[in-house]
Amino acid sequence: MDGFPGDAHTVDSLAEWYEPHIEAWSKRSTPETTLWFWNTEVGWATVHPVLIANGWEYRCCNVWDKGLGHIAGNANTRTLRKFPVVTEVCVHYVKAARFQANGHSLTMQEWLRHEWKRTGLPFRLANDAC
Repeated sequence: MDGFPGDAHTVDSLAEWYEPHIEAWSKRSTPETTLWFWNTEVGWATVHPVLIANGWEYRCCNVWDKGLGHIAGNANTRTLRKFPVVTEVCVHYVKAARFQANGHSLTMQEWLRHEWKRTGLPFRLANDAC
């Protein structure tokens, strides 16, 4: 937040701003798609529910330490009211695999179980059958 001229000063409208973009990404993505979401920690925390609601699965969060060089020119010790932001997060998401069966949207595990049930074989024989 406040990372460049014209950037939002607060996270209040961030989820709303990202939502149409996330919806567009989601429509064009497949389970082979990886999304790297860069933001501040509070920006990511605010937008995360929108990503989850659009079928993205969280994998991990990487913290980028910008280093001491980022502080130079961004801190006036006479007027300092907060520490300069020296980190960003890069959050890894993948598009969830969904399968349709009998009009229902299923996860990969649910779909596999559904298909196994259709064979009529008992679940206890799964390892033998494989």
